[in-house]
Amino acid sequence: MEYKEMIDKVKALAAQNRAAKSEEDKAEVRRQMDALKESDPKAFAVAVGYMAKKTEERVKELTMAEKFGEVTSMLS
Repeated sequence: MEYKEMIDKVKALAAQNRAAKSEEDKAEVRRQMDALKESDPKAFAVAVGYMAKKTEERVKELTMAEKFGEVTSMLS
């Protein structure tokens, strides 16, 4: 499986997991994640690494935005 395709599938399942309302829904997402991992462990690892990197970048952006907001408040 192509890495881009795996990343897209992992992103979709992550969104589905965030939207899950019940334990059964979350268990189904875990089952699908496990199936993806089994189908192509290397592509799955790359996709999870990509998602972790993007999350880290987003946290840094939000932290910087928060810090700029604090500085702006102090300067006002």
